[in-house]
Amino acid sequence: FCDALKKKSIVFHNCDFLDIDLTDLGENDLVYCDPPYLISTGSYNDGKRGFKDWTTVEETQLLELLDQLDKQGVKFALSNVLYHKGLSNDILIEWSKKYRVYY
Repeated sequence: FCDALKKKSIVFHNCDFLDIDLTDLGENDLVYCDPPYLISTGSYNDGKRGFKDWTTVEETQLLELLDQLDKQGVKFALSNVLYHKGLSNDILIEWSKKYRVYY
């Protein structure tokens, strides 16, 4: 894995997805997103680590950004959950109907 990383042009970002300029990306690019999951909680989003929280607003903004990337011909991968402890992420379920989803 490390050798493969050295042979490719790969950029990692660990920041707010709205702060990244994605306009220059194209069909040879892949964007991987692993946001906080709307219907679950974790220590990373307890409000004590500089993270503001993940709400339906951020969820929708990210999905709209992924739609834009798709229009640009950019491939993307998204880690998330549709169901968790009796809850369902209806926003994500509806949005994902437009795409090929791998479980």
